[in-house]
Amino acid sequence: DFHSEIDRLADDALDLAAQALCLVAVKRRSRDGFGRHFAAIKSEPFEGNSIALYSVADGTNIKRFRPHSKKDDIGTPDLIWIAFPAADRLLTVHAGGGFDLWKVPSFERIAGATNKIKPGLSVSMDGFTHSPNNFGLSQDGKTFAIFNGTGFSFYDATTAAKLSQTESLVTGTDSALFSASAWSPDSSQFACYYRIFSAAGGAMVL
Repeated sequence: DFHSEIDRLADDALDLAAQALCLVAVKRRSRDGFGRHFAAIKSEPFEGNSIALYSVADGTNIKRFRPHSKKDDIGTPDLIWIAFPAADRLLTVHAGGGFDLWKVPSFERIAGATNKIKPGLSVSMDGFTHSPNNFGLSQDGKTFAIFNGTGFSFYDATTAAKLSQTESLVTGTDSALFSASAWSPDSSQFACYYRIFSAAGGAMVL
């Protein structure tokens, strides 16, 4: 039917774009350390966003995978971001405040973490640049930081073991607006720009 044809064309377009990016990666691989795989997120808001895994060598689509299916619960948090902390690991982040580590290319789940985030708060990205607002993988790929509902937690990016966390930044009935986050080039510091809105009124920028 019409919708099936649209989905097929969208998949073909994603494959072609990924193959083009893989060809660019091949040219830069020996110089910049590109690995064997390339992954892309396909937006599927009603089924749950999926991941397409490609071979960098020739652009072949190796596998498609949906880590957070909405088949049984339309309220399941959306997959919003992915990254490779290691050649055989894929890190996926969802809006509900959690993340998972998967083996590549089998997509067998290794570990992960789920944080309880109250309504009105979420783990998010900038809608235009797709840059993380309140999470991020360090430049060396070793540490992952994520908003945990009140502050930030830091994890080993290849095992999901919790390393540390900050003091609470959002307390009681306060809310927060996150605008940007980033790691320093040497992976020693993590920074986030946000505003805390107090129940008493007003905002505090940190």
